[in-house]
Amino acid sequence: MIEKILKIFLYLTIFLPPLVIAKNLLFPFVSGKAYLFRFFVEISLFLWLLLILKNKRYLPNFKNPLVLTLLTFAFGLIITGFLGVDPIHSFFSEIERADGIIQYLHWVLYFVMLISVFKERKDWQIFGVIFVILGILISFFGWGQYLSDHKFFFYGEKRPRIEGTFGNPDYMPVFLIFVMAFLIWLYLEFKEKEKFKFDWKNTGFLFLFLFFLATFIFTQTRGAYFGFGCGFLLFVGLFNVFYFKKQKKIALSLLILVFLGIISWSVLFYFKDTNFVKSNPILKRAVVDISLKHGSLAQRLRTWKVALNVFKEKPIFGWGPENFFAGFNKYLDPRIPRAGEPWFDKVHNQYLQILCEGGIFLFILYLILISAVFYLFIKLIKNKEKRFLGIVLSSFYFAYLTQAIFLFDTFPMYLGLFPFLGLLYFETNSLLKKDTQPKKEVLCLPNYFSLPAKIIIFLLTAFLLIECVWLPYKSNKYLRLYIGAYSQALKDGKNTRFNLQKLLTLAINYFDEALKINSPFTLTDVQKRGGWTIISHSNQIEKLKNSKEFENLSQKVVQELEKANHKHPYDPQIYFILGKIYFFQAFDLKKKGFSEKAERILKKGLELSPRRPSYLVGLAQVYVFQGKHQKAGEILDRYTKEVDSSSWSLHRVLGEIFYALKQYSKAEKKYLEAIDIGWPFWDSKTEFEKMILTFVKTNNWNQIVSCYEKYLKFHPKDALSWYNYAIALQQVGKLKESQRALNQALKLNPKLKKQ
Repeated sequence: MIEKILKIFLYLTIFLPPLVIAKNLLFPFVSGKAYLFRFFVEISLFLWLLLILKNKRYLPNFKNPLVLTLLTFAFGLIITGFLGVDPIHSFFSEIERADGIIQYLHWVLYFVMLISVFKERKDWQIFGVIFVILGILISFFGWGQYLSDHKFFFYGEKRPRIEGTFGNPDYMPVFLIFVMAFLIWLYLEFKEKEKFKFDWKNTGFLFLFLFFLATFIFTQTRGAYFGFGCGFLLFVGLFNVFYFKKQKKIALSLLILVFLGIISWSVLFYFKDTNFVKSNPILKRAVVDISLKHGSLAQRLRTWKVALNVFKEKPIFGWGPENFFAGFNKYLDPRIPRAGEPWFDKVHNQYLQILCEGGIFLFILYLILISAVFYLFIKLIKNKEKRFLGIVLSSFYFAYLTQAIFLFDTFPMYLGLFPFLGLLYFETNSLLKKDTQPKKEVLCLPNYFSLPAKIIIFLLTAFLLIECVWLPYKSNKYLRLYIGAYSQALKDGKNTRFNLQKLLTLAINYFDEALKINSPFTLTDVQKRGGWTIISHSNQIEKLKNSKEFENLSQKVVQELEKANHKHPYDPQIYFILGKIYFFQAFDLKKKGFSEKAERILKKGLELSPRRPSYLVGLAQVYVFQGKHQKAGEILDRYTKEVDSSSWSLHRVLGEIFYALKQYSKAEKKYLEAIDIGWPFWDSKTEFEKMILTFVKTNNWNQIVSCYEKYLKFHPKDALSWYNYAIALQQVGKLKESQRALNQALKLNPKLKKQ
C-alpha cells in the first residue's frame, strides 16, 4: 500500500509543480513551483524511508556508475558551498532563482527515489505518458500566450515568444528536448516488436512529435536551435554507422536532410538583410540577430570573458555555488550590451558556471558524471535490441549538453533531466555486470528499533516541510504583500492622507512579518527587496517625505540592509541600494551624517567592483551634493576612462546626476549636449526615460517629440513609448499625428485603452 501511494506522489511531483503560477508570491513563475516540488519530494521521502525500513530492495544500486557519480557531484557541491565566499547563498539561493544546493539535493533525492521504486517497465510507461501529457499542457498554454490578443490565463497581453508556464522562452525548449525524448521512447515501447523500420503507423505519435517540434521552434531560442542541430547531427552520424547497410534509403535521406539544412541556413544568412528574412521573427532571431557586437550573443561573449577572469582568481574550489555574482561584480565589464545595470548572477554557460563556482574540483566531477552517462549510452548501443534507443537517447542528451553552452541549468531543465537520467538507469541497469546489482535480502529492523526510527523519520519530514516549504512560502507571501501595499500608497490621486498612513502602516507590518520568519531561503531577499521597493519609486516619493510612517519604514529598511551587508559582504546590490537610500536620507529628508554614510558605502562597493557604473555615478553625485567638486571630477574622469570613453559619456552622466539632484535645467543642458555630440540614447531605456522625465520637468515638449521619433525607429514595438509619443505630440498641437501614434500604441497593446 505504501509503495502505491509513493508512486502516486512521485508522479505528482513531476506533474503538478510545473503547472503552478503563484500570483500571490514574488516571482510567480518560480516560487510556487519550487515550494510545491519540495513538498512532494519531502512527503515522498517520508514514504520511501518507511519502505526501506521493511525491505532493502527499495534502495538503488549504489554501484551503478550514474548513481555513484551523481551522488559524488552532489557531495562536491556541498564541499565547494562551504568553501565559497557566501555559503548561505550557496545552500539557499534566492527567491528569483530558487536553486542552490538544498534545491539540487531535492532533485537528486527525487532521482534516487524514482530509480528505487520504479522497477517495472509499466511504472516507466505510466511515467512517460504523464510526462508527455505535461509537455502537451505546457505547450498548449504557451501557444495560448503566443496567439491570443486578449487576456490568457495569467497574461494580459500577447507574448512574442512561446514560454509556457516557465516565464522565460529560453527555458521552454530545453524542457521540450526531454519531452520529445520520452515521446520517442514511448513510441518504441508501444510499436510492434518487429525488425527496425520507420513505419510511423501510429500517426498520433508523429503528430505529437511535430507539435512539440513546432512549439520548440516558436520559442525562438537560438541556443536551443544550436543544441537540437548538434543532437540531430549525432543521431545521423550514429545511425549511418550502425544502420547504413540495412537502412540505406533512410540513412541517405538523413544525410540529404542535413545537407539541405546547412545550405538553407547559409542562403538565409547570405540574404539576412532582405525584408523577407527580417520580417519573419523566427528567421530574424536565427539568422539576423547573430552578432558579435550587439544583442544577446555579444552579451554572452563578454560575460564569458569576465567568467574566465573570475575562474582564474579561485581556480581550485571556485567562489561557491550560486556565487558567480561576487566574481562578476569584481571583474565587471560595463560594456556588456544590456538595458540597465548588469547584475548578472549566471554566466549563461553551464560549463563556465561550474568552473567559476566550483573550480577545477567540481568541474572534474561534472565531467565524470557526463562520462558515466555516455558510458551507459555505449552499453545501450552495444546491445542490438536497444541500439536504436541508445542512439536516440544519446542524441537528445547531446542536444541538452550543447545548448548548455548558452544557458544554465535551473528548474525547467532539471524537470526533464532527472527523469531522463532515471529512464537511462532503468534501461541500462540490467546490462551491467552481475556484481553491480543490488542485493535483495530483506532488511527488517528489530521491533525495538522500528518505532524510534519511524518517529525520527516523521520528525525529519516535519522539519523539512516547515523549513523548506512553509516558512519560505509565508515569508515570500508577506514580502509580496509589502511591495503591493507600498506601491498602492504611492498611487497618485487615489489616497487621502489617512489612507496613505494606513497603507504605509500595513506595508511596515507585512515587512516585519516577513523578517520575523527569518528563513535563510528568503531573509536576504526580504532585506534587499525592502530597499529596492523604496528606491524604485524614488520619483514618487515626494509626498512621503513628511510621513512618520515612511520615516519608520525607511529606517527599518536601512537597519536590515546594514545587517545584510555585514552577513553578505560580497553582494553587489546591497552597496548600491544602501548608497541610494543613504543619499535619499541626506538630500530629501535633510538628515545629517547620511551623505557621509553614502560616501563610505559606495567607496566600499568600489573596492569590490572598481568599474561598476552605479557606484561611480552614485559617488560623484554625493560629492556634488557635498560641494566636493574636485573629487566629483576625479570620479567622473575615472568613469570616462574605465567605463565609457565616448565623447558624450561625461555629459550624459552629468545629466543623470543633476536629474537626481532635481536641478532639471542643468540636467537638460547636459542631456542636450550629449545628444548633439552623438549620444545614442535609444540604446538604454532606463537612461532614455530619465532624459524624457527631465524634459517633462522643463516643459521641453518639442525635444521630447524629437527624441521619441528617433527612439521608436529602433523600438517600433514599444507600445508604451508610442503612447507617450502621442501625448507629447498632443502637447505641441500635432493632433492628427498624435491620433496615429495613439492608434499604433493601442494596436500593440489594447490594455492601454484603460489609461
